[in-house]
Amino acid sequence: GMYQLGNQGLLDRKGLDAQARDLALQVDKLVIAARGAALSGKPTNQGLISAAKAVADSIRSMLGLCDAMSDDPSTSLTKQGALDIAYGANIAATQFLEAAIKGRLADGTSQDLMIESARYLMSTLEQLVQEMGKGIDTLQDPSHKAALLAGIKTLQHTADMLGSTAVGLSSGILIPECRDLINNSCDTTSKSMAALMNKARDSGLNNAALLEAARRVQEALAQLTNASKCAEGEVPDLPEIKTAQEELRQALDALRQSTGNKNAISANAKTTTSATHNIIISAKQIATFADPTTRANIIAAAKLTADAVTALVNAAKDANANPLDPYAAKQLVASADTLELSVTDLVDDAGRLIALAKIRQDAKTAAAVSSSLVSIARQYSGDVGDSAVSNQLLNSASEASDAIARLVQALMEAAKDATNTEAQARLVQVAQQASVPCMALVATSKRGLTKMVDLEKKSDLKLAAERVTEALQRMVDTCKKAQKSGEADVEEALEQISATEADLDTIEFAIQSGSLAPMPGQSREDTLALLNMASKQINTAVERLKSAGKHSPKQLGPAAKETGYAVSQMGTAVKAVASTTADKPIQNKMVVTAKALTEAGKNLIECSKNLSSNPTNAALQQALLDAAQAVNFAMANLTAASRGFDSAILDEAVKAVLLQNSKVSRTSTA
Repeated sequence: GMYQLGNQGLLDRKGLDAQARDLALQVDKLVIAARGAALSGKPTNQGLISAAKAVADSIRSMLGLCDAMSDDPSTSLTKQGALDIAYGANIAATQFLEAAIKGRLADGTSQDLMIESARYLMSTLEQLVQEMGKGIDTLQDPSHKAALLAGIKTLQHTADMLGSTAVGLSSGILIPECRDLINNSCDTTSKSMAALMNKARDSGLNNAALLEAARRVQEALAQLTNASKCAEGEVPDLPEIKTAQEELRQALDALRQSTGNKNAISANAKTTTSATHNIIISAKQIATFADPTTRANIIAAAKLTADAVTALVNAAKDANANPLDPYAAKQLVASADTLELSVTDLVDDAGRLIALAKIRQDAKTAAAVSSSLVSIARQYSGDVGDSAVSNQLLNSASEASDAIARLVQALMEAAKDATNTEAQARLVQVAQQASVPCMALVATSKRGLTKMVDLEKKSDLKLAAERVTEALQRMVDTCKKAQKSGEADVEEALEQISATEADLDTIEFAIQSGSLAPMPGQSREDTLALLNMASKQINTAVERLKSAGKHSPKQLGPAAKETGYAVSQMGTAVKAVASTTADKPIQNKMVVTAKALTEAGKNLIECSKNLSSNPTNAALQQALLDAAQAVNFAMANLTAASRGFDSAILDEAVKAVLLQNSKVSRTSTA
């Protein structure tokens, strides 16, 4: 039907109308079917809905051109335009269906960037034509005028074709044939513009405004090409795998505590196996959306996790068969630790893939809506009543346009290789830089609103500015979270310890003022049990930190976070014990030793931070071990102080170790 529409020689106006109605009906059925298929999924496939809309828009453009063709059937250029657009629409529909069937639709943000980049290109071409029209009015030579008008008509034809192609194929842009068609259309449009500019130069038209308009068109063409290259498919989120990981963590903690209890070992081992199975399945699903290198890493981590859970099941069987065997119990705990580390590595690999994809998605959205605002600002600048504000609006639009071009270029490089950490870091940097001129455009647009009379245009500009504000804020927030998870964990651990230090200062003041009172119904035995529990948490966290430093440097961050939490729990326990202790010297000693413990904990976390950046450095590894030993000494000191024992010898040992460790840390990081 589309080919028949394009071939006007086969159809008169009546036949053309009939064929157009039939095609419109078929497109309507296609869109309804696509909407139904999209809504039947969980979650709703928004990409499928966007794809159907893109196809409908493309064919609507074709039908409009066919209507114009019927009014002037003798115009060869119009006929060629109909043929080209019919061909483009046919490709769009075919590739859309192929992409939908194979699950290769571009994600919504990629489609939005393609569509807005195409619209931005059309707006720059319109401005170029306007500037060219001003120049043509000044020409005296009829032949020059005719040549330029013909060149404009050719450019408009190729640009219309490019615009409809880019919109129509945005959903299937991941298919090489679709991308090639858009790139070829960009090349054709670029050549048409170059030919037009050559004619303008030959006619003596080369003023600054015309040259600037031409430069903007070239930038817009480059942006559209880059937008097609940074398109990606949908990447799933992590809620299911995170839920399973938390379930696994709880089961492993229970399993470690269940040695000697057959029923508990069996139940917790079963829960552990089920949660691990769910994690592996989710991770493999996420891997299907990854680049080859990341996919291989996730699959390898999944295999290690599967091996680890098999080892745990065997250890659980041995512990079940020999509940009083200390070696079997030790092996069970060790296998639980190994499995937890393997799962954390697996989830981290999958999470890193999704986190980087989220940055790219938010950057695409920001680039898309900012391009739209640039177009609207330029289009409506003449409606701003104040000439100074109008000029500011144009200048801000130009600066934002340059920033968007750099952002899309960085997006293309980042999407080309998702494993290239330099490209991802570069994207974060460029995104943060681009937010400044784009927000400046928002501010200037808001100033322009007060100088506009047309309510509809004011509404358009206001809405576009609000969309940019929202998208930029989301992009900047995502970029702030883009630091390595280990670094974020370390910072959180240090914040927890700083808060604990402040709590200890408050407790010390309460002791001196005599205002520290126990919680109702809380006995000294209860509080000592609470402190003993906190001590075990600290010992466990420190051991995991030591193990991570030796075997799994990627786990230093999570282990440091766990250590910070354990130290904060210690602060709570110290307050409880001190409040049930009548002897003021013992209270004071507890606070002093608790402060020494927080200092040792802070030093341990700093050592883990240093080691994470250089995990093979032997001196840093030793510094971590020394710092861990200092924490253990400090915890022993605190326990002794809570029971009124003289811990002077332990105090000196702690000070000596901390001093030596501080020297090693400074030497290693110098």
